[in-house]
Amino acid sequence: MATILIYGDGSIQDLERNIDYTMNQTFLYHEVFVAVKSQQILDQINLKLKAQENIIQFIETNDIDDFAKILQGIYHQINGEYIVMIHTKTQSKITRIRNQVKEAKTCKCNAIVSDLEIVNDAGKPWDNSYLIDLDYNRNLDLILFSMDFRFEVSLLLRKKYLAYILQQSPQINRYYVISEIVKSKNLYFMREAVLKISLNNYHHVFVDHSIIKPQQDADKFMLYDSYLNKRDIKIPTLQFSQLLNCSYDFLGCDEQNLGLVGYLMIDLYLNFNEGLFKSLKKLKIERLNQIELIYSHLSKLEKARLNPNEHPLASVIMTCFNRDYYLLRSIQHVLQQTYVNWELVISDDGSNNPKSLQILQLVSNHPKIRVQYLYTNQNTVFGLNYAILQAKGEYFVIQDDDDIMLQTRLNYQIDFLRKNQEYELCGSPYLPVSQIGEPEYQNNNYVESFAKLKFYFLFVNYIPHSNYAIRLSDKIRKHYLYNHQTACDYSLWLKLLFEVDENIRFAVLPNYIGNIALHKMDTSQINRDS
Repeated sequence: MATILIYGDGSIQDLERNIDYTMNQTFLYHEVFVAVKSQQILDQINLKLKAQENIIQFIETNDIDDFAKILQGIYHQINGEYIVMIHTKTQSKITRIRNQVKEAKTCKCNAIVSDLEIVNDAGKPWDNSYLIDLDYNRNLDLILFSMDFRFEVSLLLRKKYLAYILQQSPQINRYYVISEIVKSKNLYFMREAVLKISLNNYHHVFVDHSIIKPQQDADKFMLYDSYLNKRDIKIPTLQFSQLLNCSYDFLGCDEQNLGLVGYLMIDLYLNFNEGLFKSLKKLKIERLNQIELIYSHLSKLEKARLNPNEHPLASVIMTCFNRDYYLLRSIQHVLQQTYVNWELVISDDGSNNPKSLQILQLVSNHPKIRVQYLYTNQNTVFGLNYAILQAKGEYFVIQDDDDIMLQTRLNYQIDFLRKNQEYELCGSPYLPVSQIGEPEYQNNNYVESFAKLKFYFLFVNYIPHSNYAIRLSDKIRKHYLYNHQTACDYSLWLKLLFEVDENIRFAVLPNYIGNIALHKMDTSQINRDS
């Protein structure tokens, strides 16, 4: 017999979809527990689903996202030999439970996990792990504690092993259970993905796990505190709080905490455990690369501080409005730049989405990030002009809140402008990509001469502003002002090239410096439609 636990902070539709799944899946002998966070949620569930009281039991709990705490509370009600976790944001395949139970019996293991498919609006597989690996690549929860979202949502657990875990500790949480499973090594990974998640739901989960939920997670606080104490590491309370705040991306840490993370990574590498979704060899190579990245970054910061003339400040200008996932990822692309002497100036154009505001509040703690709040929606043009006025750099670039910037972008473009003083702006080709980062088509914009580029601009906006680096000279400060809501960059290029008598020269470099994400809420697409 299998016990199914549906948990997680999802919508009513997500909840009902998964309850309906349990009634139609192919494993016959089962019981269902559904965790809800309030009686109000329970009152909204379809009466037909609530009528299945013989196999479905509803549990009201504040720990809606912690499967371990929920299981501890209902342990004596569990009749199944196996316990299957279903997160409300995901959708299990019809044969999932039957296949996982079959594998558990065959391999005689205590736990089984599988991969997770990201699907498009039509329900067709879009991606299998690539996007998740990319998004969580520098996440400390995953690196230090194996807190992989795929692990939690695809987990099948033997009840006898849950009993063993409960004997070891009177109070458990998801961090503790996952660490015990990983340490036991009695874990089987199914190569076949047994569940899927929509891209929109994945975006919500990523932001919730990375930014929103950790802000109120006392268990995470205790986990990091215990981890440092076991290694006899004592740090001030403020530094500890800052470490937790940058756990979503270790490059979001200040220098002090980044050095600490580097030490923890070396310790982890020397005391390595088996991986979950990757081979041990591959994980060790990844950790070595991350250690190299950290100490290379610290070395570059020191060189820039000692020799500021060779590393002039670059301002990255960003406007945002209710972006959530794309905003967070765009900021992370700035954090990973190999050119380290930058500042990020974000002009928030009156966001009213709580998640966007929490992201902005968190990143504003970074010493190199400044957030300017406009409070009312003034549109992108006003936000850009306002942010550029706040820029302190010798150079600046525009990074849209949904764009992808290659880690060498600032270094590549600023190096060109420093060596070619006759140019005020230099642009580079971009690569349009899908919502999950896959290239859509090649876009070669390289032009070898200024005269030819000027001719092209008579007919088309040859390169958008988010692919330029600009020297913040006196004549640029005087004339660089957006004044149109749609095609604001194109109208500015025409002004600088043909109306202003200041000999402002543009250059186009041959190498790609970033990708432009094509999706429904892409500002450029909306402007083109307008």
